[in-house]
Amino acid sequence: AAWVEECFGETWGAVCGYLNWVSGATDNAIYPTLFLEYVTSIAGWEVGGWERFGYVAAYTVALALVNYSGLEIVGNASLVVCIIAMSPFVILTVVGAPKVVTSRWFQLPEENAYDKEESLFDNDFQTPLPLLTCTNILWRPFLNNMFWNLNSFDAAASFAGETSCVRTTYPRGIYLGLIMCVAFYILPLLVAVGATDYRQDEWVDGHLGKVAVD
Repeated sequence: AAWVEECFGETWGAVCGYLNWVSGATDNAIYPTLFLEYVTSIAGWEVGGWERFGYVAAYTVALALVNYSGLEIVGNASLVVCIIAMSPFVILTVVGAPKVVTSRWFQLPEENAYDKEESLFDNDFQTPLPLLTCTNILWRPFLNNMFWNLNSFDAAASFAGETSCVRTTYPRGIYLGLIMCVAFYILPLLVAVGATDYRQDEWVDGHLGKVAVD
């Protein structure tokens, strides 16, 4: 927002700051829900209604309190959360790798795996846009997930001023971050798909937790 304000004036700087806040608020809102989905799928719980809302709200408030505690505790907590979040995928990859059947990577979805009129978001959010099915691949959700999983690299520019040698350190960090991001997505998914025989319509929110348990 500061850079936009410097280039285009206060009005567009304010617009950029507001849109960035909206983007962050809506994007971060999904993580408590995904966390609950994984916990309930692994534990076999059935949570819905106000009980579900209560769990998500409590988790959100707890994270908000951590943020209000100061930058130092946020940094340390982020490192702990990163280790806790990544360790199950590392374990899944190592334990599941010997069980992989590589031919499963190249299996296309069944012709009737999805109804052409079905919503993109498991009937929780209706959309008039078509699924753009081609060669039995749902291209719209596929491209949407690819974009979401690999976005926000532009936000790294905020740290450019905090590095001692931007010319060398910054590009190295970007490349390393991109490689790590792609690896932590691709490797667990290759193992999960290759070591199991679930149908495509069974891959819903929290399904990796069920794969890990199995």
